Amino acid sequence: MSWLPVELDPTQSHTEVAMQIRVRQAVELTRQLPITVGGNLSLSALTTVVLWDTVPPVLILVWLSLFWLTAVPGVRQWIKYRSAPAPERISDALIWRAVIYSLVVAAPWALGNWLFFDATAHGNEIFLIFVTGGLTAGVVTSLAIVPMVSLVFVAVITAPLSLRLLLENDTQHAVMAIMLVIYAGFLSTFVINGYRRLISDIKLEIEKHNLQENLSQTYRRLTQAMQRTSDIIILFDANERLVLGNAQQSGSVLFRQENLHI
Repeated sequence: MSWLPVELDPTQSHTEVAMQIRVRQAVELTRQLPITVGGNLSLSALTTVVLWDTVPPVLILVWLSLFWLTAVPGVRQWIKYRSAPAPERISDALIWRAVIYSLVVAAPWALGNWLFFDATAHGNEIFLIFVTGGLTAGVVTSLAIVPMVSLVFVAVITAPLSLRLLLENDTQHAVMAIMLVIYAGFLSTFVINGYRRLISDIKLEIEKHNLQENLSQTYRRLTQAMQRTSDIIILFDANERLVLGNAQQSGSVLFRQENLHI
């Protein structure tokens, strides 16, 4: 499970827990695809409008076209799986494909942060930082269940902008770069902590399911054993109410069917 940011408890069945995680991740990825694609297309279009007067039109139109190119595989996947029932098994390959797609989607934003950053145009500088903060927060909120997707997206988008801020070589931009790194660290911590909670919840669900299965099997075996014996067996609860009896004592005056609470 090398793609997991936190280790699973070795006392648990890695296969069972990991499979439940991957199934939930696949369902959530499909659910969030139209939001991710629509958000990228709309925000990139608005960014183009804002930067139109300060960036060469050809350059920014080529940049904008990258978002439409990356949207195509996402839309196709969503159309293919949007009505499909939740799968019972998911391979690691699907998660890795999602990580790669996250990298592809983040790449145009990273490129824009590097190419369009201009410290002399203070408004554009603040705008790029604002968009970066909003994008990363949105992805982390919607896809925290898939930590590698979220972490890759955050790292790819924030790294070029942080570097450009540092290259300005003045105190204000250096502080802004440090704050951006701290912000990315907080987002990463949020993702990892949320993922730990997910693992704990899934483990608890599996334990409850296994306990119910064990109780059901125990009850069936007990019932079968009681029916096979020639002895009369009567079980009472703590309040001395009859809760279980076998067929051999059905004629006993101590047994009344209406008193059973199974």
